[in-house]
Amino acid sequence: MILAAEDFGDLINFTVLLALPGVLVLAWLVGRLLGVRRSWTAMFNDLLQLFFTFGRGNFRARVSLFSDPHDEHVVTKLVNRTVLALAGGVVGLIGAILVGISGGPPFAGDTSLYEFFGYFSLFCSVVLIMRVIVSVLHDGVN
Repeated sequence: MILAAEDFGDLINFTVLLALPGVLVLAWLVGRLLGVRRSWTAMFNDLLQLFFTFGRGNFRARVSLFSDPHDEHVVTKLVNRTVLALAGGVVGLIGAILVGISGGPPFAGDTSLYEFFGYFSLFCSVVLIMRVIVSVLHDGVN
């Protein structure tokens, strides 16, 4: 059982080696060819070392997201706008469904309670979506 698990682990490592993004390796090779003039053997050794590092699982990358306050501000704006637009769309869809339902309890005259809440939901939907549009236009293209 342990031998089978080791074989499976080797298979996974080999699969990871084969599934490396080719574009990144090609960009690395072009950078090596154009940037620093090194011998082909040294470049081949570096590439092999990179593959073996991936295969052993020792490859690490340090990425810092949201380290800059500007990044946080941009992501916060995008999330807020997305939530407002999604809420406006859902409320508008519910409002359209409520307007389309015939019958329901009477509210005022010929208007049913479903129609009242439907039109009110459509109004709220327009307000939410207009907030998103105005904020996008206020910030400008850039």
